[in-house]
Amino acid sequence: TDDRDLSFMSRADAVARMQNFIEMLEVGGEPETLEVVAMDQADFENVKKAIMEDSDYQFLSAKGYGSDTFDEGMEVYRIIFRMNVKGIPVYRNEPNLRQTSERFLAYPAVITALISNKGIEMVTMMGMFEPYEEDQKEVTMIGGDGIKEAINKKFDDMVLANEFRAKNIWMEYFTLLREDSPTEMDLIPVWCVDFEVDGQSVEDSNYSIRFNAITGEEIS
Repeated sequence: TDDRDLSFMSRADAVARMQNFIEMLEVGGEPETLEVVAMDQADFENVKKAIMEDSDYQFLSAKGYGSDTFDEGMEVYRIIFRMNVKGIPVYRNEPNLRQTSERFLAYPAVITALISNKGIEMVTMMGMFEPYEEDQKEVTMIGGDGIKEAINKKFDDMVLANEFRAKNIWMEYFTLLREDSPTEMDLIPVWCVDFEVDGQSVEDSNYSIRFNAITGEEIS
């Protein structure tokens, strides 16, 4: 679908309405819009047609879903939000988490919403955290030299068959689950580093590491 406004509400107004709704839920952080997709009846019918013609989904025809129709005049925005903390993004599993621990480390923080000409249809929230202002602490974070030391420590003890080149470095907050609880977490700053491997682009190599920005330890 192309970027466009639907007849019942503009993209900007749809985003503002969902942001107001999220703020009413009093979760921690500030929602930032990542993607807005506008869909009408024709879009849904086209998607359904493509799915029904896909050999991997023939079981849908057997169940009679091909006869389902969408309401005439149906219009929907799908909006994806990430959460920020004072302008710094919170982990949402992009790039993918490189799991180096036997325990589950974190839930990605992401919100997906559907709002139509009938109202708010769905809101899915994952990895949300409570307001954190009362639990904030001042810390000293590692800078360029600290990141270099952390990277060297990661690779010094490895026999490398490939060339790794650090390409992109940025900061995010990581929702690190506490070892003694499946729901309580610490929101910690991390340095994320994208690598080129053997000259491959970052997108092709898909190799990223997160380092604790306080201790320099590898998170994942």
